[in-house]
Amino acid sequence: MRQRRRSATAQPEKKLGIERLESRDYLSTFFAQNSAAEFAAGLPDAGTYVAETTGGEVTLAPQFGSEFSGWALPTDWSGSRPGRRTRLEVTGGDLTLDHARARSNASFGPGQSLEFVADFGSEPSQRAGFGLGSRRAPWAVFATSPDGQLVASTWAGRPASPVARVPNNPAATTVSSRIPTVTVLAGNYLGEPHRFRIDWQVTRFVYSVDGVELASHDVPITRAMRAFASDATFSSTPLVIDWVRAGPYSGSGEFLSRVLDAHRQVTWGTVSWVANTPEGTSLAISVRTGDTRTPDDGTWSDFQTVASSGTTLGVTSRYLQYRVEAATTGPERTPVLEEIRFSADGPLASVGLGPGWATFGEALPQGAARDGLQIGNLTTQTDVKARWTDGSIRFAIVSAAVPEAGVYDISEGLPSSGSFTPSLPDAAVLFNIGGTVYTAALPDAASDDRWLSGPLVQETRYTVAPQDSTGTTHPFLRVIFDTRSYQDGQGRLDVTVENTLDTSGATELDYDVDVLVGGQTVFSHSNVTHWYLTRWRKVFDLGLSSSSVAADFEPFFEAQALPRYLDLVENTASAPSGPKFDILQIGDLDPYMPAHGGRPELAPYPDWTARYLAHRNPTQGRYVLAEGDLAGTWPIHLRKSDGSLITIDERPNFWLDSRADADSRPLGDLSALGPFTPDIAHQPSLAYVPYLVTGDRYYADELRFWANYDLIRTFQDRFYNSRRGAEGWLGGNEVRGIAWGLRNLTDAAAYLPDDDPLKSYFADKVRNNLIGLDAVADGNPTPLKTLWEDKRPENEFQAPKVWISTWEQNYLAWSIDHANRQGFVGGLGHRDRIARFQLDLFTSPGFNRAFAGSGVIAVGVRSGGKVQHYADFATLFRNNFARAQTATAFQGYYGVDARLMLMIALDNNWASAREAYDYLFPQIAVQPYVDGIPDLARRAGWAIARD
Repeated sequence: MRQRRRSATAQPEKKLGIERLESRDYLSTFFAQNSAAEFAAGLPDAGTYVAETTGGEVTLAPQFGSEFSGWALPTDWSGSRPGRRTRLEVTGGDLTLDHARARSNASFGPGQSLEFVADFGSEPSQRAGFGLGSRRAPWAVFATSPDGQLVASTWAGRPASPVARVPNNPAATTVSSRIPTVTVLAGNYLGEPHRFRIDWQVTRFVYSVDGVELASHDVPITRAMRAFASDATFSSTPLVIDWVRAGPYSGSGEFLSRVLDAHRQVTWGTVSWVANTPEGTSLAISVRTGDTRTPDDGTWSDFQTVASSGTTLGVTSRYLQYRVEAATTGPERTPVLEEIRFSADGPLASVGLGPGWATFGEALPQGAARDGLQIGNLTTQTDVKARWTDGSIRFAIVSAAVPEAGVYDISEGLPSSGSFTPSLPDAAVLFNIGGTVYTAALPDAASDDRWLSGPLVQETRYTVAPQDSTGTTHPFLRVIFDTRSYQDGQGRLDVTVENTLDTSGATELDYDVDVLVGGQTVFSHSNVTHWYLTRWRKVFDLGLSSSSVAADFEPFFEAQALPRYLDLVENTASAPSGPKFDILQIGDLDPYMPAHGGRPELAPYPDWTARYLAHRNPTQGRYVLAEGDLAGTWPIHLRKSDGSLITIDERPNFWLDSRADADSRPLGDLSALGPFTPDIAHQPSLAYVPYLVTGDRYYADELRFWANYDLIRTFQDRFYNSRRGAEGWLGGNEVRGIAWGLRNLTDAAAYLPDDDPLKSYFADKVRNNLIGLDAVADGNPTPLKTLWEDKRPENEFQAPKVWISTWEQNYLAWSIDHANRQGFVGGLGHRDRIARFQLDLFTSPGFNRAFAGSGVIAVGVRSGGKVQHYADFATLFRNNFARAQTATAFQGYYGVDARLMLMIALDNNWASAREAYDYLFPQIAVQPYVDGIPDLARRAGWAIARD
C-alpha cells in the first residue's frame, strides 16, 4: 500500500491482500479486501465509488471526487505554478502546493457539500474550499491568516453584514469586515492532516473540522464555484491535500468484487466486514462461488445474501466473488465499506509423492505452522531451517517413508524427536594428477556438521583434503561428502569436488577421477580440466528407493518466496542431457555471461524455472535442478583455508580481481578461471529454486557463493571506495547489476538457515543497499523523476545528450519490490520513481505511448558540467523520437519488463495504470509472435502474475 498522510480521525493503516493465522491442521487464509488497490480491481457501477479516506473503501458515488492517487494532477483538475521554485506536485497520494494553485474543472452550487483532508502549514495565504481558483470573489474557504491562524472565510463579492455562528467553539472569535466574513478557529489545526467540510446551504455556509461544526456564515452566494486549493507564498510548510469530494451522493449503487482465487479447493468459512452505515443508509453483502475463472459461464452458484457480518458460508470451491449493494435516503450521506474478509480453510499444501523415501523443501507463509509438519498421516521428520519473526516456520525440509503413490496433504505436525546411529558407506574419490594418485576417503567417524537430524534421516558433512600415497595433502583440491542415511539403512552420497581455496599456487588442474562406493566404481571421468574457483557435483543413491515429488508451490507463492506465474506460460520442456550437462559444463547458458541481448536465463528467474513453477512438469523440474548443479562451474567460488567464505566485513577492500589493491586480491591464479566468464550484470538465479524445492545443502552453498560473489566482485579499492568497503553498496555496477545482485542477496538472506552466520551478513547488505537506493532517489530531484543518468555508454558516443536505460531500471525496481516482499523494508521511493517514469511514458500528454517500450532514452543535455533536463514528456518525446518512423516493438524487446512496472502502478492504484496495462498486455500476451506464440508466453521468466 502506498504511504499516505493521515487525517486526525483516520483508522490505523490497513494491510493489503491475503493474511494467514495459525491453524493446527489447515492453512486458514483470510482474503482481506481493505485497500484502494484491492477494491479498484473490482467493478463499481456508476452509483458506487472507491474512496481512499483511510487507504481504501467502497462508498456511494459522490458527484465529484479526487483521491490524487497518481503522480500527476487528475484530468478533471487544472493548475498553475508561476515560477521554477514553485511546487504543484501529485505524489504518494497527495496534492502538494507551494506558491501554486489548483482547481476542479467541475462547478458546484447551493445544496452541495465539499469535504477534503488537508494539512495546512503555518504560512499565511493557504486556502482550500469553494471558489473560482484565484483570489477573486466569491469564495468559501478554510484559510491561514497573516498571523498564522486557521480561519473560515466567506465572501460573496460585495459588502455584507453577516451574522457568524460558532455553535461548538465558544473560544472562536468572529471578525466582520467590509468584504470577507472571517471566523478564527481556536484550536490546533495546523501542521497535521484534518478532515474539513463546507456545507453550502441556500443562504449559509457551515464549516466543520473532524466532524465538529466550528463556524456558520450567513452569506448568500448563488454564483457557481469550483473546488480549489492555493498557496500564495513560498513556504517550508506547503499546503497538502489528501483527497477532495463533493456531494450529493448517488441514491444507490452496486459494487462487484474481483474474483478471489484460493488457487485450490477450499472450504469458505466466515465472512466479516467493517462498515459505517449512517442513519438512512444501508449495505447488503451477497456471495457466489464456483470452480472456473468466469463467474457467468453457467457453472457458478447464484448470489446468496449474507445475513450479517460473522456468518459462516461453509461452501467448498476454488473461486468466490462478492457483491455490495449500497443505498441512501439522504444525498448528503453514504454508507462506507472499509473492509471485508473471507476465511478459507485448506491443507498447507498437497504434494504428489511416489513410493519410497521422500525428502523435500517446504516454504510456508507466516503463521501457517510452528512446531513441525506432517505428510498425510505418515510419520514425518521436520528439519526447520528458517523461521519468521513470530517464530512460525518459514522454510523446512520434510522427510517421510511413502508407502504408495498419491497426493498427500501437508499439515502442521509435532516437532521431530529422536535419533539413530547412521551407517556410513565406504566411499572415496581418487584423482590421478600427472601420474600421482590422490585419495579423498570418507571418514568412518561421526561428524558434528549436521544438515538433517531426526528419527528418520540423518545427513552429515565431511570435508576431506585428498592425500597421495606418502600422506602429502593436495594444497588446494577438496572433496565434500554429504552423507544421507535413512532409518532403514537406505541412503545417498552427495559428492562435491572443489578448487576454490584462496591460497598461493592455486590454479587449474588436469586429472582423471573415479568415485568408489563399497570398492565399486560408481563414476569415472578422464581428462578433466578443473578450473580455479569452480566445483562440480555428483549424487549417488545407495540402495535407495527414492520417492518422486510433485511439489505444490502454492505456499511458496503465498509466502512470497517465489512469484506466481501466468497460466499462459508455454508448457515446453527440454531434458538435461548430453555433453553440455557434463561436470564443469554450463548446460544451455551463454559461456560469455556479459554478452548483451535477451536470453532465457535473463529474467527475475529463468524461463525454465518459470515454466516449472507454472506447470510442474517433471522434465522441467529435472532441467531446473541440472542447471542448479552446474552453477558450480562458473568461477565465482572462493573459500578461505578453513572452508568459510571471505567476507567484506573481515576484508572491507577485498575485490575479486587481479587489479585489486595488493593486499586485497585473491592469492590464487586468476588467469586460470577457464572458458566461462561470469558477470554481475547478466547473472541468472541458478540455485535458489533448486534449494527451495529439494532442501539440498549443495544448493544452499551455491546460494551463499553467488550472493557473496556480488559483494566481492563489485569494484572496490581504497582510492575510489566504490563499494563503500564493508557496506556492500552495489551502486558501482551497471544498473542491471544492482538489480540482479540485490535479488541474489535478498534470496540468500531470506532463506538460508537461521543459524548460518552469512544469513545476517547478507541481510545487512540488503538493508544497506535499500537505504542507499532511497538516498539516491531523495538526493537527485529531476523534472521527470529520472535516475541513473551516469551509467550508459551512449553518454560518451552520443553526447551531449544524457541517457538512461529503461529496461535496466525496470529490473532494479522489480528487485526492490521483491526485497520488500521478502520482508525487507526500504527502497520504495526509488522503486516508485522508476515505475512512475515507465507509467508516464504510456500516459503523459505529448508522448506517443507506442514508444513507451523504448530501451534507451535521452533525458536531457549536458552543458557546462550540468544537465539541463527535459521539463515535460512532450519535450522528452520531441528530443528522442521526432524523426522516428516506427517505435520499438513491445514484443521481443522491453514490453515484458515494462509490464512489471505497470503492475507496481496497479498495486499502488496510480491513476491511468489500468488503462496503460490494458493497452500493453494484449500486445505481449495475446498477439501471436514467434511461431504463433505470444511473446510473454515464450519469455516465461517475465510472465509474473499479479497477486
